[in-house]
Amino acid sequence: MAPKTQRIFGPPGTGKTTALLEVVERHLREGVPPQEIGFMAFTRAAAREAKSRALQVFPWLDNDDLRWFRTIHSACYSLLGLGRGSVATGARLKDFALQFGYEISPPADKDPETFEVQEMMLRTLGDYLLFFEDWRRNLTLWDIAEAYNRFLEPVDCPDGWSLAQVTEFHHRYRHWKADNGLVDFADMLMLVLRDRVAPTISVLIVDEMQDLSPLQAEVIRLWAGGAKLLYLAGDPDQAIYTFNGADPGVFLNWPHDDDRQLTQSHRVPRAVHEIALRLIRRNRKRVDVPYKPQQEEGYVRFGYLNSFPLETLAQEGSVLLLARNRYLLSDFTDDLIRKGLPFEALRGSSPLKQSVTSVILAGRKLGRGEKISVADAARFVDALRSSGYLVRGAKTRLAELARQRPEANVAVWDLEGYFKPALWDLLVNKDGDFIEALRLPALERAYYKRLLDRGGERMLTTQAPIRVGTIHSAKGMEADFVVLRPEMAGRTYAEWLRAPEGERRCWYVGLTRAKKGLWLLEAEGIRAIDWRLEL
Repeated sequence: MAPKTQRIFGPPGTGKTTALLEVVERHLREGVPPQEIGFMAFTRAAAREAKSRALQVFPWLDNDDLRWFRTIHSACYSLLGLGRGSVATGARLKDFALQFGYEISPPADKDPETFEVQEMMLRTLGDYLLFFEDWRRNLTLWDIAEAYNRFLEPVDCPDGWSLAQVTEFHHRYRHWKADNGLVDFADMLMLVLRDRVAPTISVLIVDEMQDLSPLQAEVIRLWAGGAKLLYLAGDPDQAIYTFNGADPGVFLNWPHDDDRQLTQSHRVPRAVHEIALRLIRRNRKRVDVPYKPQQEEGYVRFGYLNSFPLETLAQEGSVLLLARNRYLLSDFTDDLIRKGLPFEALRGSSPLKQSVTSVILAGRKLGRGEKISVADAARFVDALRSSGYLVRGAKTRLAELARQRPEANVAVWDLEGYFKPALWDLLVNKDGDFIEALRLPALERAYYKRLLDRGGERMLTTQAPIRVGTIHSAKGMEADFVVLRPEMAGRTYAEWLRAPEGERRCWYVGLTRAKKGLWLLEAEGIRAIDWRLEL
């Protein structure tokens, strides 16, 4: 018997997450055992938020009680009883590439418990082959030739791309996984479907339903078969993972008993709301859900990358600097580093995420005569350039001392025997100048100095008001001010020309992150969205 099903439509800023958490609270208060509630989120952050909210309202619960508050992949990983050593990721995937001579961009060692779908940067033929293998399975395209004909336009093909190459990669990859007892993230979904493995739940909640692929949707159908109540939440206008096989039609066409529409945005101001709707209503394949802006007018402005008042915006509130593709972010980050403004990268590394910040703080304490742990002192010394600053063997001797007595405290006077006069002078007599001795590129050393000159150590320890990322990495986020670049990568621009509806949804998500003001940068190349034509 099919569960009673409700679809929840939640346009940007209308409180979809809050509505889902209220569903969780209601059923817990009604006495549904927490172990029988499944909250399947698209991102680990959303799953954590749902679990945290439930634990706050019902403090007698613990994490194990909410075991099915997870991403779909994480739930599959748990149901199958897999271990991290059985997942084809990180170093194992690198071994595959080396064994068969494929050049694959350095693969991250993704934790299956926290894995989430992300936009890939396709640089090499190997990247395309691996992405294709995942893409076709997400779309349940089991015939490789059919999938090959649907995947790329001829103009987008990397050198060496052919049906024979794709087929050979498929066989090699499949046999390599079998020979080594490994599975990848698409395999997890397929194994759950093959073995009909499902959690024992009576209430199933699925967030960001518009971004589920047909393969993920089949897993949800299987799990919903044992539930009494099914809640599907999403916004087809925000379906931005179609590049990985997501299909908003799955959400729109799912059999249901009733719909709930969230219509009042608590984020998007009137000026931004107006142009966002103007853009998305150019799409023909959509449902026009009633959607009202917040009361504030806000503003939309146009400008060039080197002319918008970034420092002023950062003083007035939070800022999101967004681009369609990752390689376009370097202009943002280079400008921030030159200006000495604190920022955080939404994905990947950025200066304030690096351990060097703790090294600098340790050095500042030493310079003031304060004590730090031997372990921190060893990390500080290890980050320094040896030539001209450290006596021979200093790093080795201090590392050994840290292994023997990691909790012991030392002051700068205790380390005098490790330092050459040049470092002692920088550390003790010229507070902060020791940064010059760190093993960092000159531009990064200058960046940390500017940060300290601008606001002292708090610039290294407080949350940066500026965040930089792709539109995909900012999904579900908001900021007072959003700055959006119009340029696109070649393959993205080709998709924009061929089938613009999917790309409009992506730009719509970018526009609607803004709470007060939106800056649309002028294009500095021909492969870009024309704001004035589209808006």
